[in-house]
Amino acid sequence: MQTHKKTVLPQLLNCRLIFMTKRKLFTGNWSYKEGFIISIVLVIIALIMEYITKGSGYSIPSFPYNLAGIISFSAVLVLLSFFEKTSSAIRFLGSVPAAITSIILVTILAVLLGSIPQNVNTSSFLQLTGLNHLTSSYLFFYGYLYFLVALGLTTIKRIFPLKKKNIGFLLNHLGLYVIIVSAIAGSGDIKRLYVALYDDNPNFVSTADGDREEKVQLPISLRLIKFNIEEYNPKLFVVETQTGDIKNAENKVLYQIDTLHSTVFQNWDIRISKFLKYAHYHTEDSLFKADDKAGAVPVAFVEAVNKVSNDTLRDWITSGNYVYQRKNMQLDPKHILAMAEPEAKTFMSDLEVKDESGELHKLTLKVNEPATIDGWKLYQVGYNNKLGKWSNYSVVEVGRDNWLPAVYVGIFMLIFGAIYILWIGKNVKNEETKE
Repeated sequence: MQTHKKTVLPQLLNCRLIFMTKRKLFTGNWSYKEGFIISIVLVIIALIMEYITKGSGYSIPSFPYNLAGIISFSAVLVLLSFFEKTSSAIRFLGSVPAAITSIILVTILAVLLGSIPQNVNTSSFLQLTGLNHLTSSYLFFYGYLYFLVALGLTTIKRIFPLKKKNIGFLLNHLGLYVIIVSAIAGSGDIKRLYVALYDDNPNFVSTADGDREEKVQLPISLRLIKFNIEEYNPKLFVVETQTGDIKNAENKVLYQIDTLHSTVFQNWDIRISKFLKYAHYHTEDSLFKADDKAGAVPVAFVEAVNKVSNDTLRDWITSGNYVYQRKNMQLDPKHILAMAEPEAKTFMSDLEVKDESGELHKLTLKVNEPATIDGWKLYQVGYNNKLGKWSNYSVVEVGRDNWLPAVYVGIFMLIFGAIYILWIGKNVKNEETKE
Protein backbone atom coordinates (compact mmCIF):
# COMPACT_ATOMS: atom_id res chain seq x y z
CA MET A 1 0.00 0.00 0.00
CA GLN A 2 1.44 3.33 -1.01
CA THR A 3 0.89 6.38 1.16
CA HIS A 4 1.53 9.97 0.29
CA LYS A 5 3.26 11.81 3.17
CA LYS A 6 4.01 15.50 3.35
CA THR A 7 6.61 16.56 5.88
CA VAL A 8 8.17 19.84 6.84
CA LEU A 9 11.73 18.46 6.75
CA PRO A 10 12.07 18.33 2.94
CA GLN A 11 10.79 21.89 2.76
CA LEU A 12 13.49 23.02 5.17
CA LEU A 13 16.21 21.10 3.34
CA ASN A 14 15.21 22.78 0.10
CA CYS A 15 15.10 26.22 1.71
CA ARG A 16 18.67 27.03 0.61
CA LEU A 17 17.93 26.11 -3.01
CA ILE A 18 14.79 28.25 -2.94
CA PHE A 19 16.74 31.29 -1.81
CA MET A 20 19.35 30.71 -4.53
CA THR A 21 16.83 30.73 -7.36
CA LYS A 22 16.62 33.85 -9.52
CA ARG A 23 12.81 33.99 -9.46
CA LYS A 24 11.51 37.53 -8.97
CA LEU A 25 9.93 38.22 -5.62
CA PHE A 26 6.18 37.77 -5.33
CA THR A 27 5.91 35.98 -8.67
CA GLY A 28 5.14 32.34 -9.32
CA ASN A 29 4.96 30.16 -6.23
CA TRP A 30 5.91 32.22 -3.21
CA SER A 31 8.29 30.66 -0.70
CA TYR A 32 10.33 31.47 2.42
CA LYS A 33 11.71 34.72 1.00
CA GLU A 34 8.24 36.19 0.69
CA GLY A 35 7.33 34.79 4.10
CA PHE A 36 10.20 36.53 5.87
CA ILE A 37 9.56 39.76 3.94
CA ILE A 38 5.90 39.66 5.00
CA SER A 39 7.00 39.16 8.63
CA ILE A 40 9.39 42.12 8.47
CA VAL A 41 6.77 44.35 6.83
CA LEU A 42 4.23 43.43 9.51
CA VAL A 43 6.75 44.30 12.23
CA ILE A 44 7.44 47.68 10.59
CA ILE A 45 3.71 48.42 10.29
CA ALA A 46 3.20 47.42 13.93
CA LEU A 47 5.99 49.72 15.12
CA ILE A 48 4.56 52.60 13.10
CA MET A 49 1.11 52.01 14.61
CA GLU A 50 2.58 51.94 18.11
CA TYR A 51 4.41 55.20 17.45
CA ILE A 52 1.28 56.87 16.04
CA THR A 53 -0.79 55.78 19.05
CA LYS A 54 2.06 56.78 21.44
CA GLY A 55 2.47 53.23 22.69
CA SER A 56 -1.14 52.78 23.77
CA GLY A 57 -1.51 49.56 21.76
CA TYR A 58 -4.85 48.11 20.75
CA SER A 59 -7.83 46.88 22.74
CA ILE A 60 -10.12 43.94 21.98
CA PRO A 61 -13.83 44.83 21.99
CA SER A 62 -16.13 43.04 24.40
CA PHE A 63 -19.05 40.72 23.67
CA PRO A 64 -20.85 40.60 21.25
CA TYR A 65 -18.43 42.52 19.02
CA ASN A 66 -15.52 40.14 19.65
CA LEU A 67 -17.71 37.16 18.73
CA ALA A 68 -18.79 38.95 15.55
CA GLY A 69 -15.13 39.59 14.78
CA ILE A 70 -14.25 35.89 15.13
CA ILE A 71 -17.13 34.82 12.90
CA SER A 72 -16.28 37.44 10.28
CA PHE A 73 -12.56 36.58 10.31
CA SER A 74 -13.26 32.86 9.96
CA ALA A 75 -15.76 33.50 7.17
CA VAL A 76 -13.18 35.58 5.27
CA LEU A 77 -10.68 32.71 5.54
CA VAL A 78 -13.24 30.27 4.10
CA LEU A 79 -13.99 32.70 1.27
CA LEU A 80 -10.30 33.20 0.50
CA SER A 81 -9.74 29.45 0.32
CA PHE A 82 -11.89 29.32 -2.84
CA PHE A 83 -9.30 31.46 -4.64
CA GLU A 84 -6.35 29.27 -3.75
CA LYS A 85 -5.87 27.94 -7.28
CA THR A 86 -5.97 31.38 -8.90
CA SER A 87 -4.02 33.46 -6.36
CA SER A 88 -0.37 32.94 -5.50
CA ALA A 89 -0.76 34.96 -2.29
CA ILE A 90 -3.60 32.86 -0.96
CA ARG A 91 -1.88 29.65 -2.05
CA PHE A 92 1.23 30.78 -0.16
CA LEU A 93 -0.70 31.64 3.03
CA GLY A 94 -1.87 28.03 3.24
CA SER A 95 1.61 26.60 2.62
CA VAL A 96 4.45 25.31 4.79
CA PRO A 97 6.67 28.40 4.23
CA ALA A 98 3.91 30.67 5.54
CA ALA A 99 3.37 28.39 8.54
CA ILE A 100 7.07 28.28 9.42
CA THR A 101 7.74 32.00 8.99
CA SER A 102 4.65 32.91 11.03
CA ILE A 103 5.69 30.44 13.76
CA ILE A 104 9.15 32.02 13.86
CA LEU A 105 7.56 35.46 14.24
CA VAL A 106 5.28 34.47 17.15
CA THR A 107 8.14 32.53 18.76
CA ILE A 108 10.27 35.69 18.76
CA LEU A 109 7.35 37.56 20.32
CA ALA A 110 7.06 34.85 22.99
CA VAL A 111 10.78 35.14 23.79
CA LEU A 112 10.48 38.92 24.08
CA LEU A 113 7.41 38.51 26.29
CA GLY A 114 9.37 36.34 28.68
CA SER A 115 12.48 38.52 28.62
CA ILE A 116 11.11 42.05 28.99
CA PRO A 117 9.16 43.14 32.12
CA GLN A 118 5.56 43.82 31.11
CA ASN A 119 3.13 46.52 32.20
CA VAL A 120 5.72 48.46 34.18
CA ASN A 121 7.03 51.98 33.77
CA THR A 122 10.18 51.55 31.72
CA SER A 123 11.99 53.56 29.05
CA SER A 124 10.05 55.54 26.46
CA PHE A 125 11.60 53.35 23.75
CA LEU A 126 9.99 50.20 25.16
CA GLN A 127 6.69 52.03 25.55
CA LEU A 128 6.64 53.47 22.02
CA THR A 129 7.58 50.14 20.44
CA GLY A 130 5.07 48.16 22.48
CA LEU A 131 7.73 45.90 23.97
CA ASN A 132 6.63 46.53 27.57
CA HIS A 133 2.96 45.70 26.82
CA LEU A 134 3.33 43.03 24.15
CA THR A 135 0.00 41.27 24.64
CA SER A 136 -1.83 44.50 23.84
CA SER A 137 0.66 45.78 21.26
CA TYR A 138 0.33 45.91 17.47
CA LEU A 139 3.36 43.60 17.26
CA PHE A 140 1.29 40.94 18.98
CA PHE A 141 -1.78 41.73 16.89
CA TYR A 142 -0.12 41.54 13.46
CA GLY A 143 2.14 38.62 14.43
CA TYR A 144 -0.76 36.46 15.53
CA LEU A 145 -2.92 37.67 12.65
CA TYR A 146 -0.33 36.29 10.21
CA PHE A 147 -0.13 33.05 12.20
CA LEU A 148 -3.93 32.62 12.38
CA VAL A 149 -4.36 33.25 8.65
CA ALA A 150 -1.75 30.60 7.86
CA LEU A 151 -3.23 28.20 10.41
CA GLY A 152 -6.80 28.78 9.26
CA LEU A 153 -6.13 28.34 5.53
CA THR A 154 -3.99 25.25 6.18
CA THR A 155 -6.84 23.73 8.19
CA ILE A 156 -9.49 24.55 5.58
CA LYS A 157 -7.43 22.82 2.90
CA ARG A 158 -7.83 19.52 4.77
CA ILE A 159 -11.57 19.91 5.32
CA PHE A 160 -12.54 19.70 1.66
CA PRO A 161 -12.74 16.89 0.80
CA LEU A 162 -13.00 15.38 4.30
CA LYS A 163 -11.03 12.15 4.61
CA LYS A 164 -10.65 9.78 7.52
CA LYS A 165 -6.86 10.15 7.64
CA ASN A 166 -7.20 13.96 7.97
CA ILE A 167 -9.41 13.90 11.09
CA GLY A 168 -6.47 13.94 13.51
CA PHE A 169 -4.81 16.79 11.60
CA LEU A 170 -8.06 18.77 11.63
CA LEU A 171 -8.63 18.24 15.36
CA ASN A 172 -5.10 19.40 16.18
CA HIS A 173 -5.07 22.45 13.94
CA LEU A 174 -8.67 23.46 14.53
CA GLY A 175 -8.17 23.00 18.29
CA LEU A 176 -5.14 25.30 18.21
CA TYR A 177 -7.13 27.82 16.16
CA VAL A 178 -9.99 27.74 18.70
CA ILE A 179 -7.58 28.19 21.64
CA ILE A 180 -5.83 31.21 20.14
CA VAL A 181 -8.88 33.08 18.83
CA SER A 182 -10.78 32.42 22.08
CA ALA A 183 -7.87 33.64 24.20
CA ILE A 184 -7.41 36.78 22.13
CA ALA A 185 -11.10 37.63 21.72
CA GLY A 186 -11.82 36.68 25.33
CA SER A 187 -9.32 39.23 26.62
CA GLY A 188 -11.95 41.86 25.85
CA ASP A 189 -14.34 40.23 28.32
CA ILE A 190 -11.95 39.29 31.12
CA LYS A 191 -12.84 41.13 34.29
CA ARG A 192 -10.37 41.57 37.16
CA LEU A 193 -11.86 43.59 39.97
CA TYR A 194 -10.68 44.21 43.52
CA VAL A 195 -12.71 44.51 46.69
CA ALA A 196 -11.29 45.76 50.00
CA LEU A 197 -13.28 44.20 52.86
CA TYR A 198 -12.88 45.80 56.30
CA ASP A 199 -13.41 43.83 59.50
CA ASP A 200 -15.36 46.68 61.11
CA ASN A 201 -17.87 46.90 58.26
CA PRO A 202 -20.96 44.75 59.02
CA ASN A 203 -22.51 45.42 55.62
CA PHE A 204 -22.15 43.40 52.43
CA VAL A 205 -20.03 45.06 49.76
CA SER A 206 -20.98 44.84 46.09
CA THR A 207 -18.77 47.61 44.65
CA ALA A 208 -15.32 46.80 43.26
CA ASP A 209 -12.40 48.75 41.83
CA GLY A 210 -11.38 48.07 38.22
CA ASP A 211 -7.89 48.11 36.72
CA ARG A 212 -8.36 51.78 35.86
CA GLU A 213 -9.61 52.63 39.35
CA GLU A 214 -13.20 52.88 38.12
CA LYS A 215 -16.04 51.69 40.36
CA VAL A 216 -17.87 48.58 39.14
CA GLN A 217 -21.13 47.21 40.53
CA LEU A 218 -20.99 43.45 41.14
CA PRO A 219 -23.97 41.06 40.93
CA ILE A 220 -22.65 39.37 44.08
CA SER A 221 -21.81 40.90 47.45
CA LEU A 222 -19.20 40.03 50.08
CA ARG A 223 -18.60 40.54 53.78
CA LEU A 224 -15.46 39.84 55.82
CA ILE A 225 -15.99 37.80 58.97
CA LYS A 226 -12.35 37.28 59.96
CA PHE A 227 -8.89 37.66 58.43
CA ASN A 228 -5.96 35.57 59.60
CA ILE A 229 -2.33 34.85 58.74
CA GLU A 230 -0.43 31.69 59.57
CA GLU A 231 3.23 32.61 60.10
CA TYR A 232 6.49 30.73 60.31
CA ASN A 233 8.55 31.23 63.43
CA PRO A 234 10.90 34.19 63.02
CA LYS A 235 14.62 33.84 62.39
CA LEU A 236 17.65 35.26 64.18
CA PHE A 237 20.61 36.81 62.41
CA VAL A 238 23.82 38.65 63.26
CA VAL A 239 24.52 41.93 61.50
CA GLU A 240 27.87 43.64 61.09
CA THR A 241 27.17 47.21 62.16
CA GLN A 242 29.55 48.95 59.74
CA THR A 243 28.56 47.15 56.51
CA GLY A 244 25.10 45.84 57.30
CA ASP A 245 26.16 42.37 56.13
CA ILE A 246 24.75 39.26 57.76
CA LYS A 247 27.60 37.44 59.51
CA ASN A 248 26.36 34.08 60.70
CA ALA A 249 28.26 30.94 61.54
CA GLU A 250 28.49 27.91 59.25
CA ASN A 251 27.54 30.08 56.26
CA LYS A 252 23.90 30.08 57.35
CA VAL A 253 22.06 33.20 56.38
CA LEU A 254 19.52 32.96 59.22
CA TYR A 255 18.91 30.87 62.31
CA GLN A 256 15.41 29.35 62.43
CA ILE A 257 14.10 29.68 65.97
CA ASP A 258 12.03 26.48 65.92
CA THR A 259 15.21 24.47 65.24
CA LEU A 260 17.61 26.57 67.32
CA HIS A 261 18.12 26.22 71.05
CA SER A 262 21.73 27.32 71.08
CA THR A 263 24.42 28.22 68.58
CA VAL A 264 27.89 29.68 68.39
CA PHE A 265 28.96 32.89 66.69
CA GLN A 266 32.67 33.63 66.88
CA ASN A 267 33.41 33.85 70.66
CA TRP A 268 29.74 33.98 71.65
CA ASP A 269 27.62 31.09 72.90
CA ILE A 270 24.04 32.11 72.12
CA ARG A 271 21.08 30.35 73.73
CA ILE A 272 17.36 31.03 73.53
CA SER A 273 15.91 30.60 77.01
CA LYS A 274 12.35 31.38 76.07
CA PHE A 275 10.41 32.02 72.86
CA LEU A 276 6.89 33.43 72.58
CA LYS A 277 5.39 33.50 69.10
CA TYR A 278 2.86 36.17 70.11
CA ALA A 279 3.24 38.28 73.22
CA HIS A 280 2.51 41.63 74.83
CA TYR A 281 4.72 43.54 77.25
CA HIS A 282 3.34 43.81 80.77
CA THR A 283 4.74 46.90 82.48
CA GLU A 284 3.72 45.76 85.97
CA ASP A 285 5.95 42.69 85.63
CA SER A 286 8.48 44.24 83.25
CA LEU A 287 8.36 41.24 80.95
CA PHE A 288 6.62 39.81 77.92
CA LYS A 289 3.77 37.33 78.36
CA ALA A 290 2.09 35.10 75.81
CA ASP A 291 -0.91 36.92 74.33
CA ASP A 292 -2.55 36.57 70.93
CA LYS A 293 -4.53 39.80 71.02
CA ALA A 294 -4.14 42.38 68.26
CA GLY A 295 -0.68 43.94 68.16
CA ALA A 296 1.08 40.95 69.71
CA VAL A 297 4.70 40.53 68.66
CA PRO A 298 7.15 37.56 68.55
CA VAL A 299 9.81 37.75 71.27
CA ALA A 300 12.74 35.64 72.46
CA PHE A 301 14.69 35.85 75.70
CA VAL A 302 18.32 35.37 74.67
CA GLU A 303 21.41 34.65 76.76
CA ALA A 304 24.80 35.31 75.11
CA VAL A 305 28.06 34.36 76.84
CA ASN A 306 31.48 35.46 75.58
CA LYS A 307 33.87 32.52 75.98
CA VAL A 308 36.92 34.79 76.09
CA SER A 309 35.83 37.61 78.41
CA ASN A 310 33.06 35.69 80.19
CA ASP A 311 30.75 38.66 79.58
CA THR A 312 27.11 37.62 79.76
CA LEU A 313 24.20 39.36 78.06
CA ARG A 314 20.56 38.59 78.83
CA ASP A 315 17.62 40.39 77.27
CA TRP A 316 14.44 40.16 75.20
CA ILE A 317 14.74 40.72 71.47
CA THR A 318 11.88 41.21 69.01
CA SER A 319 11.30 42.03 65.38
CA GLY A 320 8.82 44.73 66.37
CA ASN A 321 5.60 45.71 64.63
CA TYR A 322 3.21 48.63 64.43
CA VAL A 323 2.84 48.58 68.26
CA TYR A 324 6.35 47.70 69.47
CA GLN A 325 9.70 48.99 68.30
CA ARG A 326 12.37 46.56 67.15
CA LYS A 327 14.66 45.45 69.99
CA ASN A 328 18.12 43.98 69.21
CA MET A 329 21.03 42.74 71.30
CA GLN A 330 24.41 44.46 70.92
CA LEU A 331 26.96 41.63 71.17
CA ASP A 332 29.98 43.90 70.72
CA PRO A 333 30.75 47.18 68.95
CA LYS A 334 30.81 45.38 65.58
CA HIS A 335 27.90 42.93 65.81
CA ILE A 336 24.20 43.01 66.59
CA LEU A 337 21.90 40.03 67.18
CA ALA A 338 18.46 40.72 65.69
CA MET A 339 15.16 39.00 64.89
CA ALA A 340 13.68 39.01 61.40
CA GLU A 341 10.01 39.70 60.86
CA PRO A 342 8.07 36.42 60.67
CA GLU A 343 7.27 35.25 57.15
CA ALA A 344 3.69 34.45 56.17
CA LYS A 345 2.99 30.76 55.58
CA THR A 346 -0.47 31.51 54.23
CA PHE A 347 -3.21 34.08 54.72
CA MET A 348 -6.94 33.61 54.51
CA SER A 349 -10.31 35.29 54.91
CA ASP A 350 -13.53 33.89 56.31
CA LEU A 351 -16.23 35.38 54.10
CA GLU A 352 -19.95 35.49 53.63
CA VAL A 353 -20.99 35.85 49.98
CA LYS A 354 -24.45 36.48 48.56
CA ASP A 355 -24.93 35.22 45.00
CA GLU A 356 -27.18 36.80 42.37
CA SER A 357 -30.24 35.05 43.77
CA GLY A 358 -29.49 36.25 47.30
CA GLU A 359 -28.42 32.85 48.61
CA LEU A 360 -25.78 33.09 51.35
CA HIS A 361 -22.51 31.18 51.06
CA LYS A 362 -19.93 30.86 53.85
CA LEU A 363 -16.39 30.10 52.75
CA THR A 364 -12.74 30.42 53.69
CA LEU A 365 -10.67 32.01 50.96
CA LYS A 366 -6.96 31.08 50.99
CA VAL A 367 -4.00 32.08 48.84
CA ASN A 368 -3.87 29.91 45.69
CA GLU A 369 -7.19 28.31 46.63
CA PRO A 370 -9.86 30.35 44.80
CA ALA A 371 -13.59 29.89 45.23
CA THR A 372 -16.31 30.19 42.57
CA ILE A 373 -19.68 31.87 43.04
CA ASP A 374 -22.04 32.20 40.03
CA GLY A 375 -19.13 31.96 37.61
CA TRP A 376 -17.09 34.59 39.47
CA LYS A 377 -13.67 33.49 40.72
CA LEU A 378 -12.66 34.85 44.13
CA TYR A 379 -8.96 35.10 44.97
CA GLN A 380 -7.24 36.10 48.22
CA VAL A 381 -4.66 38.65 47.06
CA GLY A 382 -3.76 41.11 49.81
CA TYR A 383 -4.09 42.71 53.21
CA ASN A 384 -2.72 45.60 55.27
CA ASN A 385 1.02 44.84 55.17
CA LYS A 386 1.78 47.35 57.91
CA LEU A 387 -0.52 45.59 60.40
CA GLY A 388 0.42 42.13 59.13
CA LYS A 389 -1.36 39.36 61.03
CA TRP A 390 -3.59 41.95 62.63
CA SER A 391 -4.66 43.49 59.32
CA ASN A 392 -7.96 45.36 59.49
CA TYR A 393 -8.91 44.54 55.91
CA SER A 394 -8.58 41.86 53.25
CA VAL A 395 -8.26 42.42 49.50
CA VAL A 396 -10.19 39.97 47.32
CA GLU A 397 -9.85 39.75 43.55
CA VAL A 398 -13.11 39.03 41.74
CA GLY A 399 -12.56 37.75 38.21
CA ARG A 400 -14.52 36.27 35.34
CA ASP A 401 -13.52 34.83 31.95
CA ASN A 402 -16.54 33.79 29.89
CA TRP A 403 -14.33 32.48 27.08
CA LEU A 404 -12.49 29.92 29.20
CA PRO A 405 -14.86 27.05 28.22
CA ALA A 406 -14.01 27.68 24.55
CA VAL A 407 -10.31 27.43 25.38
CA TYR A 408 -10.98 24.10 27.13
CA VAL A 409 -12.82 22.86 24.03
CA GLY A 410 -9.74 23.67 21.95
CA ILE A 411 -7.49 21.83 24.41
CA PHE A 412 -9.66 18.71 24.29
CA MET A 413 -9.62 18.88 20.49
CA LEU A 414 -5.81 18.85 20.61
CA ILE A 415 -5.84 15.85 22.95
CA PHE A 416 -8.34 13.87 20.86
CA GLY A 417 -6.44 14.79 17.71
CA ALA A 418 -3.20 13.43 19.15
CA ILE A 419 -4.93 10.21 20.28
CA TYR A 420 -6.54 9.78 16.87
CA ILE A 421 -3.24 10.28 15.04
CA LEU A 422 -1.60 7.62 17.23
CA TRP A 423 -4.51 5.23 16.63
CA ILE A 424 -4.80 5.75 12.87
CA GLY A 425 -1.00 5.67 12.52
CA LYS A 426 -0.90 2.27 14.20
CA ASN A 427 -3.63 0.96 11.91
CA VAL A 428 -1.83 2.23 8.80
CA LYS A 429 1.40 0.60 9.97
CA ASN A 430 -0.44 -2.71 10.55
CA GLU A 431 -1.99 -2.54 7.07
CA GLU A 432 1.42 -1.87 5.50
CA THR A 433 2.87 -4.86 7.40
CA LYS A 434 0.10 -7.13 6.11
CA GLU A 435 0.72 -6.06 2.54
